Amino acid sequence: MLKFYMGILTMLFMGEIGIALFLYFMEAQFLSYVKIGWKYLDQETKDLVQDQLMCCGFQNYTEYETPNITQSCYQNATDPTSLYDTGCYDMFVKFLIDNLTYSASIGGTLVFLEIVGILLSCYAMKAFEKDSKVGPGRQMRPINRMDYAERRAWEI
Repeated sequence: MLKFYMGILTMLFMGEIGIALFLYFMEAQFLSYVKIGWKYLDQETKDLVQDQLMCCGFQNYTEYETPNITQSCYQNATDPTSLYDTGCYDMFVKFLIDNLTYSASIGGTLVFLEIVGILLSCYAMKAFEKDSKVGPGRQMRPINRMDYAERRAWEI
């Protein structure tokens, strides 16, 4: 069971390292995947993103035809001049850069905890193997096969 736990932690660790390397070396492809993902979002999800990031469209508001611009593209729904002119792509990149320190701190902490878990699992496995081996000068303890009721009877 301990080996299984260590294996799971090792796979998670390798997966996180793989994702970090992908994001570092394939930044341009990652951002193109974001653009492709934007095309597949339904309008309700786009409205939510536009409302939260205070943006309009992927590049800018020209993604929408002028009379069909959604309410989430406006700072004030009753004021037609309060249109967000920044695209969600730029705001998303700004959001990622602004929160890079937090993301790196959380990721670093998780990697550290996983490494500690792997090392402690290795240490525990070595301790269990050492205790279970019979070497020169060590004798195996006899296994007491009495069940609980028999032991209670002998104690009374």
